[in-house]
Formats: sequence, structure tokens, C-alpha cells
Amino acid sequence: MASICRRPSTQHDLCHSWDQAPHSQQAMEPRPRALALDAAQGDGIRSARDNCCLSQQPAALRPCEGIRAMTDETPLTPLTPLTPLTPMRTRSPNAIPLTQLAELFDEALTLDTLAREDYLRALAEKDPACALELRELLAELPDPEFPPHEGEEDEDIEPEPFLGEPSIGEIIGGCTLTAVLGRGGAGTVFAADQHEPARKVAVKVLRTGNARKSQLRRFRLEAFALGRLEHPAIARIYSSGVVQREGADVPYIVMERVEGAVTFVEWARDAKYWKHESRDYRRLAEAMANVCEGMHRGHSRGVMHRDLKPSNILMDRDGAPRIIDFGIARLLDQSGDALEDTQAGAIIGTPSYMAPEQFVGVTSDLDLRVDIHALGVLFYEALAGNRPYDIPRHLYFNAARIIESTHPPELHSRDSRIPSDLSAIVAKAMAKDRAHRYQSMAEFADDLRAFIAGRAVRARPETSAQRFVRFVRRNPAWSSAITVIVFALFAATAFSTWQWKGATHALMLAQLARAVTAAESNNIVEAVNLQAEFSSTLDPRLSGFIITPIDRKVLTVPYESTTNHLMAGAISPDGSTWLASADGSDTIHIVDLNNNTTKSIRLGTDANLNWAVGFSRDGAHMYAANPKGLFEFDREGNVRHFLKEDMGQARGLEVSADGTTIYTLGGSSWLVRCNVDGTGDTLLLKLPLGASIGALVSDGHERMFAVAGSSFLHAITLESAAEVAPGEFPKASLAQAFKSPAEGGASVALSADGSTVAFGTSDGYVRLLDAVTGAELRSIRTRHQPRTLQFSPSGRYLFAGDRGGRVHRIALDGIGDSIADGISEHDVQSFRTSEPVWALGARNDTEAVANIGQQIVRVDFSRRWSSTPPQFPRGSFLRSASFDGQRVRAIGSDGIVRELDLDRGSWEDLALGDMQVKSPMAGALSENGRFAAVFDGSTLTMRELSSGASTMCAVTAALNSPSLWWNPSATRLALASQEGLRLFARDGTPIGQPIAFPQKPLSIAWLSDDRCVANYLAQEYRAQDCTIQGDTVSVNDVSASGFMVLRSQNRWIALSLNGSIEVSVPDQPNARRPPPLEYGIQLVGHDDMARCVSISPDGVWLASGGFDGKVRLFNLASQECFLRLTAFDTGVEMVRWSPDGKSLLCVDYGGRLRYYDSVSRGERFENSRGEMTEPTRESPTAR
Repeated sequence: MASICRRPSTQHDLCHSWDQAPHSQQAMEPRPRALALDAAQGDGIRSARDNCCLSQQPAALRPCEGIRAMTDETPLTPLTPLTPLTPMRTRSPNAIPLTQLAELFDEALTLDTLAREDYLRALAEKDPACALELRELLAELPDPEFPPHEGEEDEDIEPEPFLGEPSIGEIIGGCTLTAVLGRGGAGTVFAADQHEPARKVAVKVLRTGNARKSQLRRFRLEAFALGRLEHPAIARIYSSGVVQREGADVPYIVMERVEGAVTFVEWARDAKYWKHESRDYRRLAEAMANVCEGMHRGHSRGVMHRDLKPSNILMDRDGAPRIIDFGIARLLDQSGDALEDTQAGAIIGTPSYMAPEQFVGVTSDLDLRVDIHALGVLFYEALAGNRPYDIPRHLYFNAARIIESTHPPELHSRDSRIPSDLSAIVAKAMAKDRAHRYQSMAEFADDLRAFIAGRAVRARPETSAQRFVRFVRRNPAWSSAITVIVFALFAATAFSTWQWKGATHALMLAQLARAVTAAESNNIVEAVNLQAEFSSTLDPRLSGFIITPIDRKVLTVPYESTTNHLMAGAISPDGSTWLASADGSDTIHIVDLNNNTTKSIRLGTDANLNWAVGFSRDGAHMYAANPKGLFEFDREGNVRHFLKEDMGQARGLEVSADGTTIYTLGGSSWLVRCNVDGTGDTLLLKLPLGASIGALVSDGHERMFAVAGSSFLHAITLESAAEVAPGEFPKASLAQAFKSPAEGGASVALSADGSTVAFGTSDGYVRLLDAVTGAELRSIRTRHQPRTLQFSPSGRYLFAGDRGGRVHRIALDGIGDSIADGISEHDVQSFRTSEPVWALGARNDTEAVANIGQQIVRVDFSRRWSSTPPQFPRGSFLRSASFDGQRVRAIGSDGIVRELDLDRGSWEDLALGDMQVKSPMAGALSENGRFAAVFDGSTLTMRELSSGASTMCAVTAALNSPSLWWNPSATRLALASQEGLRLFARDGTPIGQPIAFPQKPLSIAWLSDDRCVANYLAQEYRAQDCTIQGDTVSVNDVSASGFMVLRSQNRWIALSLNGSIEVSVPDQPNARRPPPLEYGIQLVGHDDMARCVSISPDGVWLASGGFDGKVRLFNLASQECFLRLTAFDTGVEMVRWSPDGKSLLCVDYGGRLRYYDSVSRGERFENSRGEMTEPTRESPTAR
């Protein structure tokens, strides 16, 4: 019961008790064991069977003098209560469990009166005893439909006196009672005037007529608690005692009266208490900090309030708080143990403000943090306007579950005006886990004070930015100085970064230009190195167009780079390992081709002529030869020097099939043989006419081929094993010497089946000979002396590397059929580097590893194919072509439509029947390549290529210099000539009347299916905007002076005579209108007027072709030219992106094609067989 009230009120106590409930059950799940519902306030739960005992109070904790007379033995005059208390109910042992009864009770509370009665009748049919007990419980509830004094103003009603209650005007404890402030179940609070000293007070008396012993103890406890406390935020006690009235002892307490008091929540939410000011959150925090400090004083004196709620924290006229009503407080000694305690299992407090641990019912486990939780909930309600937990009266018994399952939103998320620090403070105070709350009221108050002062709060970790903001607020002068310094540093850093980025960008463009020059001169290695620094940040299309421009020659990033040339190399039989040795070093490089790793080992000698390395036939052993002898080594770096004899400048190393014998060819042209165990060094054979450069190859058995710088290829026969005496080596004899027309040879290779030998000669030829007869099968021109040769494992290809820096792959299918057939240019794939190719090894039919100068590189010919497709055959190219990424279609001057499959690399005629015209004057293909049109001067023929359906219409007028242009969907065709413009539907129907121009239109740019712009030259470039409306055509002069207007990817493009290119910006009003409007993007990079343009499907790049034969790539975002590719030595007629935007097709005036692709041939064509696909672009690329 509130000890100080704002207005009279009536309170009713309703008690429910099940004394036989097991204690363990009470502790596990809070159920109504001894609950009292405060009907007037709607938010109180108090014990009705508390057994408080103060008989063992220590002397140091004595109550006030006046209250000493009240003891447990003080006789209470029995008075007949006005409303008898409900007797304690004793439950039958056979009654249903309390948990089930509670669930039935909760369900009945949710029903209205009629539905509840039906519910009880149905229950009585099943369990009469249970229904009866449930009726009794429901009957004790107050009727919500008829609350006390409904519809009446409390201030206008003088409450009737209760039995045993003093009357107005009586004198109690030296105070004259003047009015009733409030009543509880057994007590009443009066407004009174104290005589000495004269002041306004509140007098609280206990109505002993209907008071129980527990209520007497709690009354005495409140006086005792207030007597121990002295703080501005706690209502003070003046005196207490017992007076005799009508033969009965009436206990009383005289305490401070708060004039004009309102609850804390009302004060926080009502604007009238803020003196017309906006709500100040720091002032709210100040008031709550005062409350926390007052409760900290109480906690330090061993008083736990246990019922902090809005009605128990009042605010006076000056906004100062007062904490009242310590009626259910709990007293603790200095160790924290209770001096008095509530009956075990009793649940005391107001559900909406109670901490989760209070519902357990184990009062001995409660500590001072329950008051912290209550203040957190109260502060939340004051800031938000409603409680964090909504617990209706009929669900009080489920309060624990509601609180446990409800997660109130943070205050700052509900109202962004509430500071986040204050929101964090409230959240920490009302944390469900008490370990996460403030551990004392002092901590709570300190955090509130920190918020008021603008410091960091412990409830929320402070970020660096927040710390800086707080520093600025506290130190404005220093902050201003630091801000100026930081701004200056930032400006300097930003300027430096801008300059650095500009310099880096300029360096990148310069590197790209050098890489393009290197690539166009076939110096692939240099091109790779130049663009490698920026490859991670470059668009893959740029790298692809640079590195693979001509022959699709693709090199991986070099494995190893040395200071000396890598003269020797060998590949393992399974193609997994490559050995390389440099001139002037005793280091051997072992490259794992599967894992792309390299390991280098040293042989440990001062010999620096390691020109011979090799594997055993099974690949298990690796060998090297130099002037210090023969060595065996492994990948772990272990080296065995098993022959310590001068081997000279060994040029070749072969191992016998059984792995016991090693053969080397020395610089003096001697064939040397020894065992792998280091015994039996033997000079087998001296090759005639030898020189210092040589090569050796063996089939591993009885046949070898060697060259030693002369014009002869020597065939060597070893003595068979059956003819060799025990302990001796087989003898070698010179079986044949195949003479070549050239002066000398330096390389030799033997096919896997031993039938064909390849001989590289100094005149730049690779000669293929029959290994038995020596007859020449074919010869291939390589321009420079082939320094190294090797057949692929399948024998279908021969790889060759020459001293001019070229690597070749030669297709050998059909060798031996006819020498006259030769090997065509299409059968040889080559690329050039800047350094000689000293050694190479074939992994398979498409990939080789090579020592090129000072680097080890891999060459993947599966990614190679000619980017210079065959020129359009037999007749000139008629302007228009279609391209779907794999196939190109075009109409020749002979009227034939031809198709080029870039995978196959050859043009094929399409059978078109009557479409073929002997001497067409103009022709055009639709964007998707499905429709073709030709004009022979008198007849216009349109045909669908897939079905063969055609339409022919006569044109009677004589036209000079005609040209044809399809619209995007190929439903309309424009016929431009010196005489003007004519438009036709695809069925041959003319659209509107011919449109006359001063001069012949140079080009037609279709904006949509019914709108186009015609460009013509009349002293300067002009343009006419033509719009089709039904059967008529309207024409407007757009005054595009000095521009030729084109269209690509739904964007206007204007080509200026000064070489600039203007591009419209999408989604702007002028994006669909031709010049002279400002377009927004201006590209500068042509020395003369651009001839044609095309925008990539993703809108990132614009490719332009010029009269100088160069193709330029502009980035539309930065408006810079990134690449200048030399496509032709004449002007570029057309550029066209593939539908995926990864490749670019260029065509010149004479029908020559150039193809740039950023993906490999395998990736491009592996799954692209079938009919020509239709591009996904919305409009044709401008031509």
C-alpha cells in the first residue's frame, strides 16, 4: 500500500493459497501460492501469509522509539471485520495437480461471462470437484465490470470510514488528521497537521480490527526501514508509535508529506511539468540518478525495496523525487543475509516490474539487483510511454512466461530522439540475466551521470568515432586547431593520392601502348611482361586483345627467369616434369608442370656448361652432363656424381631402354657411352665433318640419330644385345649419313614409333625423313634454323623452336601420302618471341614447354587460332555483315552470301537460289543474319536465309550509288541513293514517298523500327530525322552540322570532322535525340574522323575504327582511350562486338577481317556447334 498518495483510493486484497503444494513445484514454476492482487492499482502482488520475524534483531538495528511497544505479544483487540477474510483453503490429496488447475484457471479468465459459465458446466460433467474448486477461485476475483466508484470523481467523494479506523479530526501521535489520502487492505494514510513542530505530514495507521499478524510485522518493518534511512530522495519518517483507541492498540507512522506530488512516469510524460520546455533527456537522467543514489543509500543500510514502481516514486513541484512505501521491503545484514524473510515460496512484488528471478519464489536467492531491474523497467516506461512487458490482469499468473518470452525493442529503435547511450543504460538495467545488469545502484547512477556529462557509458562500448566526438565537445579550442591540421593533412594526402593515381594511370596507359606494340611485332613474352603489372586491375578484354591478337599464341607467366640463357632442356616421359639448365651455371631447374612449381638445385661443381639433361625411359631418374662428368639428382636436392671424367660440351643425353647405359654427344663430335654406376667410360664413335653444335636422339634400343653441325644426319646402329660379349659394351657403327641441301644442322627428333625422323637445317627448314631409307617425306619452312625439335606423344604434331624466336606446331596428318601435297600454311601454327628458343618438350598434342632465352614458358596451342581470318573471297565486300561471336555472314559483290566459321577458318557459300545476282549494286544483311537484301539497279530482292522465302519488287527509277540498311528487327529496309531515300516493308511494299536529299546519304542509323537518321554531305555533314507513321514518313532537319550521326546500343553517337566522338548518356532527355544537343560524353583519340563505332553490350567500352586502319578502345566511364590496335593498313569499314562482349570483329574496305578475342579458342568454340544464333542486342551496331 502506498504510504503517500495523491488522492484517496480503495484497495482490495484477494488471497489465494494452496499450502499443500510441494515446495519443489513452487520453485520450478511460479504458481499462485500466496498472491494478493491490488485491485485499485492493478499492479501489485503481495504475500498474504508472510511470517516475518524480528524477534532476533541485533541491537544495532533497533526500530524507532515509538514503535518499540509493538511486539508479537502485543494483544490486539478482536474486532469484527467489515468484510470477512476468505479462510485458508485446504486441498484434498486426491485433487488435480496445481499445474493443471492453473492452466484451467488461465483459460477461464480469457472467457466472457456466458462463455465461462458454459465452460464450467462442461467441466463439471467430467470432474465435479475440479469445477467446484475453479468456481470458488473465480468467485474471489473482483468484478471488472463494476469497479469501485465507477464514473465518479474521487476528489468529490469523502471515503467512508473503515471499522477500527480513526476519524477525521482525531489526534494521532501529536497530529490532527485532516483528510484520507488512501486506504489499503489493513491500513489508512491520512493527511495531517503536526503540532510540534507545525508542519504538513502524512500519518499512516494500521486498522487493527482486520489486521493479521503478518501485516502488523510489515507495518513495524516499514517504520524500522524508514528509520534507518536518511536521503533527500527517500520520504523521511518523523515519528512512530502506538496509541490507545477504543481499548485497542493502533500503530502509526508520521512521515513526510509530498505536496502536489505526481508519479515519476506522469512527470516524465506530461509537458505541463516541463514549464513549456521540450523534454530534456539529461534532466530525466538526473532525476533517475537521484533515485538510484537514494536506493543506493537504502541498499547500503541493508534495505531492499522489492516494489519499485511509478506510484512509489513521487515527484514534487520542483521535480525532486521521493521514494515511498517500504511496506514489503526486505532487511539484510552486512553480509547480505536476510534479517527477516518472507514465507518460502511466496512471490512478492508488482509483476510488470519484477525481475525474472523473483517469480521463482526462492526469496533467499534474491539480492539487491531486483531493485535495479525495477528502476530499469520504470525508466523504460517513462521514456517510451508504455511498459516493456504488457501483462493484463487476467494473465498475472503467466507473468513469468510473458517476461521471459518478450524481448522489448531498444528505446533508440522505437524513438530515434532518445539518445543511444541512454537506451543502452536502460537495456543494461533491465537485463533478464542479473549478471548482465548493473551490479549496484552506484554503478547505475554513475552511468547516468556519465551520460549527463557527455562521457562514455559502460553500458555501451565506445567507438573511436564516439570518443572523438566527446573530446570535441569537451575541448572546442583544441578541437578546432586539430580540425584545421587534420583538414590540411587530408587535403595534402588527397592531392598526393590524386597525383599518384594519375601518374599510375598514365604509366598503365603507356605500358599498354608498349604491350600493344610488342604484341603486334609478335614479341609475345615482352607483351606479357609489360601488362603483367596491371593485369589484376585490367578488364580481361584489354589483356586478351593485347596478348592474343594475331595467332592466339598464349604463353603462361614464365616459371623461371635467369641471368643466363637456358640452353638445355628435357621433358619427362609422362609430361609432368621439365628440366632446364642455364649456360654459365651448375644449377638445374626442376619444373613440376602439374602443380606449376619450380625447384632449383646445384650440382656442386664449378662447371658452367650444363648443356645436356635427360630422364631415364621410365622417368624415375634424372641426369645431367657437363665437363666435370655425369650426375644423377632427384627433386629433394640429392646429387650423385657417378662419373668424374671430362665430358666436354655435351650436347645430347640419351638413356637406354633398360636404364643401365647413358649415351652423350660431346662437343668434339664423339659419341660417348658409360654405365650409370660410373664404370666403362668408352669413346664409341667419332662423327665425321662434325662441329661444336650437335644433337642426339635414340629409340632406346639399337638405333640413334645425331647431328653435329654439318649438313649430314648420321644414323647410328648399336650392336644387338645377343652379339655383345659378357662385360663389354655394344659396338656402334655409322649405318647411314643423310645429306641435306643446307650447309649444317643443329636439331633432330624421332617419332614415337621410330618411323620418322625430323632434321632441322640451317636454311630454316624442318625436313621429315623416313627413318629407314632416309627418303625425304616433306619439308616445312620455319625461316630460321630450328634449334630444337620434338614429336608429340601421339605423333600427330611436330613442335619446333628456332633461333629467330619462333615456336611452331606442325600438323602431320597424312604424311607420306604425297610429297607434292606438302604442308599448307594452315597446318603450321607459329608465334614469335624476342629471344631464341633453345629447347622444348611436348607434353601432348597441344601443349609444349620451352626454354626461350632466359625464361621457361609453357605454350598452349589449344588456345591458338588465326585472328586473321581468310579474306572475303571472290569479289569485294558489300558493306554489311552479321556476327554472332562464331560465324560471320556477308554479301559479296557477286551477289553470293557467304559464311565464315571462325572455328573452321574457311568461307562457305550459302545456297540461295534466285537470291544470287550476278552484278548487284548494293546488298545488306540484317543484324541477326537471318535476312538478306540485294539491289541490282532495277529489282530489290529480300530473302529469309533459313527458309529460302523471298520477296522481289521492281524499282523503276534509275538510282545512282545505292546502299541498303535493315532496321533492328529486319521488318523494314532503307534504300539510300543519290536521288534520296526510299523505305520498304519486308514484303516489298513501299512506305510513303521517296525523300529527296541534296546529296546521297552516306549512312542510315536506325533508332528504332520506325525511326532512322540519314547522314549526307552537303559542304558539311548534315542529318535528316525520318519517322514512319503508318504509311507516311515525316522528315525533320536536325542540323547536325559537322557530325555524322550513328546509333549503337540505344545510344546516339556523333562522329565529328575533328576526330572527336560524342556519345549520349542513357536515361537523359537528350539520350533519344540526335545532335546538336550536348551528349555528355566526348571521346578524343582519332587524328581524323572516325569511320565506324560499336558499343559493347555491357556499355563499358566503345570500339571505333578509323581511316588510318586502327581500332581504338575507349572507356565510356573515364572517357579515355586505352588501346590503339593496328588492324589494317587501310581504313576500317566495320567494327562489331560479339553478343557476349568478349570479342571484336573488324572489317576493312577490301573485305579483310581481323578478330580480337579475350577468351581461348577452346572456351569459345567447345560447345558452340549448330545454327547461327541471334544476338541479344536491342539495336544494330552503327556502321
